[in-house]
Amino acid sequence: MNENNNAILPVTRSRGNDQQGRRFKFRGSKGVSSTAFKGMVSEMNGQVFQFRTERKRKDQFYNTLESLKIYASVKFSEDIAYLDPLFRRLRKPSITPPNKSEATVIEDEDDEETVIPIDKLDVEVYKERMKRYDKKVERLESTLRALYNVVWAQRSDLLRNQLKGTPRFRHH
Repeated sequence: MNENNNAILPVTRSRGNDQQGRRFKFRGSKGVSSTAFKGMVSEMNGQVFQFRTERKRKDQFYNTLESLKIYASVKFSEDIAYLDPLFRRLRKPSITPPNKSEATVIEDEDDEETVIPIDKLDVEVYKERMKRYDKKVERLESTLRALYNVVWAQRSDLLRNQLKGTPRFRHH
């Protein structure tokens, strides 16, 4: 032992072919951290997105996606119904706008058209539905930005760097 009280790592002989020469294998740390990447969002319980070569389990991507879905259902409960396309097909979710009432056209026996105008109450109801629709769209966009940030925080450095090098990458 030296003055710093560092332990000397034991040396063992590998089980290779003795006739080709002796090979030695060092036991112990090679200076690489043994802690696994757990991501930056503690609520994700260590579920992370990584390259296939970095993964320890084949089903890791789907488990991480499921954890993200649970996270979203807790944090963004008002939007979870709209997030289904994101979690099922990895597609951007959307909200269908309300239907606008239109004037009714009636044809009589003489091929004459009578136009029944839109009721003012229907116009007011439509305006209110559009206000709610706009608020839902804004909230969903905010939710998607927040989920994007969670996914980014749960990606390994290797995956992040690879994505940054692609032409479609835009830093927001």
